[in-house]
Amino acid sequence: MLTIEKTKELLKSIGDGTVELDENNCCEIGVPESDIVVNLRFVAEDGRLLLGTVIGELPDSSPVVLAHLLGELMKANFMWDLTLGNTLSLVDDSRIVLQNFYTESAETTFAEMLLNFCENTEFMTAWYTDLKNETVEAFRENKELIENDIDVDLTEDESETVNGMISGANIMTGNFALKA
Repeated sequence: MLTIEKTKELLKSIGDGTVELDENNCCEIGVPESDIVVNLRFVAEDGRLLLGTVIGELPDSSPVVLAHLLGELMKANFMWDLTLGNTLSLVDDSRIVLQNFYTESAETTFAEMLLNFCENTEFMTAWYTDLKNETVEAFRENKELIENDIDVDLTEDESETVNGMISGANIMTGNFALKA
């Protein structure tokens, strides 16, 4: 089992050797030449070192956009396919966090796991940023078309996306009915 002493040794072995846990067994690691900050917390009860980093925030937007983004985040989390073994969570109702944990029984070293986690953080941050921007823009364009009463021929993929966004908004706002 990972102990506090072993955790302190692991942390000293990375970077410039100055990373230390605070009185709450937490610390942050800033990744050089990046905006990534990895938050670490040692859990003594089960010998885990938790890793977490914010990859983005939900926009202050319509329920349609939020429903679509949350659905895509859940799909990305499914079977850890897109997240490569990491888990996505929502914190404070708006911050999206990528997280994982390290134990002494892990198949990789802590340094290797941290490097992989940071690489996946970069990928997931870019993925989510693109998803959010595309979703907000698509909603804005569709809203303008509807407001201006413009009829548009959508491709099958575009139609599925719009219908999915509308369904998600109806569920979030309680505007749905169960069919018998």
